[in-house]
Amino acid sequence: MTPPVTVIGCDGSPLAPEATAVIAAASLVAGARRHLAAAAIPAAARQLEITRLDAALDGICQATGPVAVLASGDPGFFGIVRALRARGVQPGVIPAVSSVALAFARLGLDWDDALVLSAHGRDPGPVAAAALAHPKVAILTGPGESAAQLASGLLAAGRRVYVAERLGGPAERVAELTADGPGESADSGESAGPGESADSGESAGARGPAGARGPAGPGRLADPNVLIVVDPAPADPPGAAAPAAGPGWVAGHRGAPAGWALPDDAFAHRDSMITKAEVRAVVLARLGPGLGRTVWDLGSGSGSVAVECARFGAHVIAIESDPGQCARIEQNAAAHGVRAADDGLGQRVADDIGAVSIQHRIEANHRRRQPARSAGAAVQEGLLKRRK
Repeated sequence: MTPPVTVIGCDGSPLAPEATAVIAAASLVAGARRHLAAAAIPAAARQLEITRLDAALDGICQATGPVAVLASGDPGFFGIVRALRARGVQPGVIPAVSSVALAFARLGLDWDDALVLSAHGRDPGPVAAAALAHPKVAILTGPGESAAQLASGLLAAGRRVYVAERLGGPAERVAELTADGPGESADSGESAGPGESADSGESAGARGPAGARGPAGPGRLADPNVLIVVDPAPADPPGAAAPAAGPGWVAGHRGAPAGWALPDDAFAHRDSMITKAEVRAVVLARLGPGLGRTVWDLGSGSGSVAVECARFGAHVIAIESDPGQCARIEQNAAAHGVRAADDGLGQRVADDIGAVSIQHRIEANHRRRQPARSAGAAVQEGLLKRRK
């Protein structure tokens, strides 16, 4: 039988008396190197540095006395609590403030409407697609280059990207990343060199998005870090239906829309040239558009399929060669809470295939007060980008 296991969250603040008492009575204390170094661990207790999760879980489960596990932030939120329970351990939990909550707090942003994603040990493709389909996102990253790679792609798509590094520690840094090199530090206003590490930097002040500038572009980022990704466009595009009154009642992603296969007259179209509602219903059923998926709609026409797919949370890229139809895509996007933006990808695709086209990329602008709407072949509720 596994002895008592207590997981203690660490956010840089002094541990509560309850947590220090657990550590003092532990025969084994497990955690990352930085957490072990910061804790007052009794000399008689064995220390287990967590480098590989499976090996650490083996050590915890084989312990002969009480175990204290030190973890970042709230260990029940994308943390070790799930892994322990999967091993049959029923841990006690003393949580701290989650890194996501701290990151948004440092930027002075509300986040009940934010989507929280984890790229730790996962394929970054669906993470990037989901981030592009939502106007406010937090991404929990893994060690290495994955955070910088994600940031580069999101910056190229026109998002504002902030990095919160080593939150709660003496080397904490919160800043906006830039795509073209060094920016100003969020705390000192000085420029960081392209190869400089944020490890030894001082704690950043709680500056808002307008005041934070990048430490060194999307280059190497100090671990651990959280990315905060924000769409700089207005929440309600011109011509969009008015949002429902009152605050939202579901945090983050809203799920599937209340209805789909909308009537043909819900879209502007040319001479009845529109994918009929019955066909759209079948297309939606076969494509299964949803959060984290990317759908390309080639020859999008009026964008009815794109808009429908986007409402389910997918990231949609729609390409259409007729300028008149492109205008209708924008009109339909706005009518259904989707924003159109042009970033040049469609024209590059057209150049590759020897044709002239305008691409519409539909992304979700998952607004708190309006149901999801979008376009193309897999987007989400609320943000359509046009590229040519």
